[in-house]
Amino acid sequence: MIPVLTARKQPIPKHYFPPPVPAGGGEWLDSFHELSTDRQITDHGPGPIPAASIARHTAGWPEDEVEAFRTCIRAMDAAFLDAIVPAKDGEEKHGLPQPPDAPTDKDRRRAAFRKLGKKPNGS
Repeated sequence: MIPVLTARKQPIPKHYFPPPVPAGGGEWLDSFHELSTDRQITDHGPGPIPAASIARHTAGWPEDEVEAFRTCIRAMDAAFLDAIVPAKDGEEKHGLPQPPDAPTDKDRRRAAFRKLGKKPNGS
């Protein structure tokens, strides 16, 4: 996204730059990404990281470290899931960066109907 915006000489929103990872946090961030591969994907989007995946990952750890890790992973997971939910009309959302000038569902519908040589209802 940043190269596209830079090439277009458009400003880069601050939320496109991730916050710095604290010292020692890289391993937990890597674990978050690995655990994310266990989430179920449905028609409504991705679900949360399964508790069983976290338990399996932390098997044999001291209980206080397990609790700290679980709390951190759940917080990252909540932020991730919130970021990927599309913004409602008129709502400003600073989630994951989206392609500039991405077509809307209405644009996609119109393009599909144009291919068919028909006019969509309600446009």
